[in-house]
Amino acid sequence: MIARNGVRDQLITFSYFLAFFLSALAAVLLPASVPAEELPQKIPVSVTADKLDYDGANDVYTAVGNVKIDHQDIHLEANRVVLNNKTGEALAEGNVYLREKGNVLTAERVELNVNTRSGIIMKGDLFMSKDNYHLRGDRIERRSESVYRVENGQFTTCDEGEWYLNAREIDVDLNRYATGSGVSFNAGGVPILYTPYLLFPVRRQSGLLIPEVGSSSRDGFLMTNTVFWAISD
Repeated sequence: MIARNGVRDQLITFSYFLAFFLSALAAVLLPASVPAEELPQKIPVSVTADKLDYDGANDVYTAVGNVKIDHQDIHLEANRVVLNNKTGEALAEGNVYLREKGNVLTAERVELNVNTRSGIIMKGDLFMSKDNYHLRGDRIERRSESVYRVENGQFTTCDEGEWYLNAREIDVDLNRYATGSGVSFNAGGVPILYTPYLLFPVRRQSGLLIPEVGSSSRDGFLMTNTVFWAISD
């Protein structure tokens, strides 16, 4: 419960700030979402937790224990959520689960500033349904509107581990390219190729595919190549 005077007013303020927090969280971490400033904020927010507390001196809201928050199409679960109304800083930690339509984020900890729109995910797994992007890493940082930096992580556009890139560091521009250091290409969970540096297109692009090597009794040694034409996204 909120053990302060003006409980009703504080709960209303808490709900409005939660609405803005969830909208910003979805916009920052799940870029396929509608930008937070375009989402109406005066829409009911459902909040359940074992304990809700408000620190009036520092203007900080805290929800602890089985926290579940729903606003429009956004659903958030965590063990603890802290919102600082003065600084705009927000924290969700402990079995964090965020769902926004088809986008899903799971993490141990998420830090966000709703004013600067910067966000950091710790031990996170991020799925963006629009382009079937999967990002996983010890630390995922949003550096700009479409650029993410992943430490000790993986990136793929396929499901069920068909293939993925495993790297010490990956910089992903969702509109263009991704670059990685200490990269291994894995198929079916088995590392196939290693390179200290790799640049590869995130979106499908026209170009040459990997050459195929073989031999036959008629032609002897063979090396064939194929051109891929990305006629559309």
